[in-house]
Amino acid sequence: MRTPSALLLLALLWLPAPARAAEPALPDLVERVAPAVVNIHTTGVVETGWWFGAPFGYHEWTSLGSGFVVDAEGLVITNHHVVQHASTIRVGLQDGRTFDASVVGVDPAADLALLSIEAHDLPAAELGSSGALRVGEAVFAVGNPFGYDHTVTAGILSARYRDLGIGPYDDFFQTDASINPGNSGGPLFDMRGRVIGVNTVIHAQGEGMGFAVPSDLLAAALPHLRQGGEIARGWPGMRVTGGEDGAAVTAVFAEAPAAAAGLQPGDLVVEAAGRPVRDEHSLTRALGSSFPGDTLTLRYVRDGKTRNAELALADHAAWAEEHVGPPLDVPALGIAVRSPAPDRAADLGLEPGQGVEVVEITGRLGGSFFRLGDVILEFGGQAVTEPMDMPPLADKAVERREIAALVMRGGHLSRVFYRW
Repeated sequence: MRTPSALLLLALLWLPAPARAAEPALPDLVERVAPAVVNIHTTGVVETGWWFGAPFGYHEWTSLGSGFVVDAEGLVITNHHVVQHASTIRVGLQDGRTFDASVVGVDPAADLALLSIEAHDLPAAELGSSGALRVGEAVFAVGNPFGYDHTVTAGILSARYRDLGIGPYDDFFQTDASINPGNSGGPLFDMRGRVIGVNTVIHAQGEGMGFAVPSDLLAAALPHLRQGGEIARGWPGMRVTGGEDGAAVTAVFAEAPAAAAGLQPGDLVVEAAGRPVRDEHSLTRALGSSFPGDTLTLRYVRDGKTRNAELALADHAAWAEEHVGPPLDVPALGIAVRSPAPDRAADLGLEPGQGVEVVEITGRLGGSFFRLGDVILEFGGQAVTEPMDMPPLADKAVERREIAALVMRGGHLSRVFYRW
């Protein structure tokens, strides 16, 4: 015979579970969000042959991509690599209208670009918080794979914080929702119809392995993209490497933010902006959402004691120019050079006054022999110590119709020699 308390317990066990709020059905979500998704068609021209300033062959290329309206007044997000080097950009809407697009701002480090089209009152996508999404949650993509516009694929968030070695701020979402060429720049949605990622990369050897830039990184960059041009991330003025449960500071540069904040080589950074730092990538991710002028709060350990630092982040390009001066044009070669910035010189093991760095390619002759980031140590048989060494040496080389240089490229020395 059951006691009253036992009967009460059984009754409680038989109570129905509280009903969960039902998520919208996928077809309903697609109908709602698809009008904000666009197709992107780009064209460009590659010179396939030329002889020192005289091109004799051209090849026109075309490319397909995706994007989404982020502002009803004609602003569109896509990947930087979708529109890079394009001479024309056409944006196609779901209703069949197409528009010429111009580039407003780019973020190469995060592979993002903001475009503008002459259209108004457009359906715009809503940005969600990628930080709130959990591994295993359902997601879906809408895009233009292989030119099949507004294709819908669905899956789950397979993983987060993927570092693919593409850029300094790699923090990709991984999804098994089918992503193919042409999906680049398109949105990855959660099951409430909010954009939680920008589809960017596929795994060449894998199936069901696509990667997306998290929407939180986009949200941080968007105000800067609206301002136009190429945006820069906040620079801390130090070098770090992986440590034990943190990021170990290995170098601090003079008159840079880390030095002003009192950081020293040997410090172990354990927290940035209130989030744990487990290795150097954790700190880099925090910098990915920070910009020049922002202040980043760090906690670090020195001599067994935990301390705080307020890091007023800088613009690296402005800091470098302040220390080594603006680039100098070398018209005879079609390049612009400047002395390596102190941090760059330290990375390459260069002494002050050793070599000049190629920071811009301005002509075809330069493009045939040099790459951005090359450090020219010798030219025409003479050591190069400052940018002003280059113009007269370049003039003589063109007059002799002979280029001979010792170049540090990718940390390795190589010789460039050509005579015509």
